[in-house]
Amino acid sequence: MLPRWIRFSSLTVCLTCLFIVIGGTAQAGLFDKLKPGKRPHEKIEGTFIDTVEPGPWTPPNMMARSDKSEDKKASAVQSGMAIVRSATAGPATAPGFQRYLQKIADRLASHSPVTGAPIRIIVVGDRQFGTALATPDGIIAVPLGMLRDLENEDELAFWLAHEVAHVQLRHHGSDWLGDFQNRSLAMGEMTLGYVNAFESNAAQYTGRTEKTKLSSSLEDGLAYGHAAYSVTSKALAPNWNRDQEDEADLLALDLIIRAGYSGEAAFSAMEKMQVWATSNDDTDQLEAHQKKIENSLSNSGSNPDFMTALNSAKAAAGSVWKKLEGKLTRKHRSPEERLNALFDYYEREYEDRPVPDLRIAPFEQAKKMPQNATVMRRYISGWDAWDAWHNGDETKAVKLARAAISAPTQSDPELRFIFYTIRNGQQQQKNAVLNLEYATKGDNATLKIYQQLIFAHVGKDRIDDAIKIANQAWSELDRPPALYPILIDLHVQNSDMKEAKRLANECKLNHRDELGKTCERTVEQAREQRRSALAPSQSTDSKNPFSKLASPFRSN
Repeated sequence: MLPRWIRFSSLTVCLTCLFIVIGGTAQAGLFDKLKPGKRPHEKIEGTFIDTVEPGPWTPPNMMARSDKSEDKKASAVQSGMAIVRSATAGPATAPGFQRYLQKIADRLASHSPVTGAPIRIIVVGDRQFGTALATPDGIIAVPLGMLRDLENEDELAFWLAHEVAHVQLRHHGSDWLGDFQNRSLAMGEMTLGYVNAFESNAAQYTGRTEKTKLSSSLEDGLAYGHAAYSVTSKALAPNWNRDQEDEADLLALDLIIRAGYSGEAAFSAMEKMQVWATSNDDTDQLEAHQKKIENSLSNSGSNPDFMTALNSAKAAAGSVWKKLEGKLTRKHRSPEERLNALFDYYEREYEDRPVPDLRIAPFEQAKKMPQNATVMRRYISGWDAWDAWHNGDETKAVKLARAAISAPTQSDPELRFIFYTIRNGQQQQKNAVLNLEYATKGDNATLKIYQQLIFAHVGKDRIDDAIKIANQAWSELDRPPALYPILIDLHVQNSDMKEAKRLANECKLNHRDELGKTCERTVEQAREQRRSALAPSQSTDSKNPFSKLASPFRSN
């Protein structure tokens, strides 16, 4: 039998952080609208693992290239590593942890009737406990934040088994692909909308001229925008449907028990997820930072209409997500239902089985290995730098951020992004951009690194350089849909309407639902913004229609 503490509130906690990833904004009332469903294990006799068809693993059908596009690469699925670099904080320099985790994953997979699935563990720099991710080609991204907060190998094995199950059961179908691509495309439009709206409105409300230096408040506002984008990028991860999550839960429990781990660890691991989600809500940090901006404006006597610019930009970005939210979010079995179903299944199939001792020592030994301990210290320093910055302790933030980029993590994308955000907020644009550029020197630069570097070049009127960076990201990340709106906008700025329209048509071909209209709309919006930007001064600068507008990187 399970301990009494599992039978009460811990079984009914709301694990929103794992199962709903809508960029730091809660899906209020979603679970309340769902009606209790049938227990998934009631559909089968015996254990779920015995119903899984044995045999060699085959790739999901959606991994095949489509012949509908003239450019077959345009419709190819991103590789697992490209997905990891698009939807997470990016790979961390943690070979020791990866070897340890790979052994556990291999052990779990060896007890499955599905053989030969190419499971490959990648440790990523996410602080978020619930951002573990499985890709169609077998890559499993494990957040460092999860390794920091779990207490034993059994808990870790359950989460690994859950992701292994998604791969082995070939859950990455066309629905998964469409969900991921549509989320990515929506994020691209939202990010572009935020930048354009903020720059346009800031220029309008502050009444600045091109030679006027950016105020500290303006920089604070832009830093808030970058922080908001970082949190909202969590929304890139696609959701699994109800049946897929049920199947992954049941198979994960079967796998850890057959591999000799404690089945009870599944429930303690889920409880830790809720505790972590409650104490590490980035939304609270963003709200605190926005309050800081408001106080700074009030105390300094700055133009109060600046907040109108900030709120207008936030509305422009948020309106896209709000409009698409219903289309991008699938119905899920509530966390309470999932936990109760898993508990009932455990009682039915494993209640009388002896429970092995938890494997605490091996996990602690792995974390204490010098190489692993150093990497963990570097990332904790970076996460603490982020907290210090949002709490207003600039000196501490810089010190911690500088320590985080010491060897061996000196080029890790997430740590460089954190330092970039701090330097940008300090109005040290040159040093800020250097952090972005350093992150691109390796092979692991993330989508958000490239996006911010693109905007940095745009801010200095270097549209050709921005296009070059965008094309680099386009190639390295296997044509991420999020870059469609940005590339289209850049080509309109560069007066290359032919290429802008070609990209819009390609995007529409690959995204035939309402989101496919995003790219077409981007062309018209970019053309309108270009006309509006040129009108006041009748500028003949065809290279950059935003040359008179505010930018976080504009040189004066």
